[in-house]
Amino acid sequence: MSVLRTAGKQKRSEAPGTDEEFILRRTLRDMNMSKFVTEDIDLFKDLLEDIFSVKDPPKKEYKAEQT
Repeated sequence: MSVLRTAGKQKRSEAPGTDEEFILRRTLRDMNMSKFVTEDIDLFKDLLEDIFSVKDPPKKEYKAEQT
């Protein structure tokens, strides 16, 4: 559920017409990469590439959260 909420938020912040698969793939990558051990990162990237049939999308710059 968290991935869907984050992807929806990202979709609303992107320019109209931005590819939804691109947004979902980037969101999945950004939300999960920090949770993996080094040995699993390439496997995860390969899985995403197999699912979406595209190479790794460019990273998105996120605004710092204010507390």
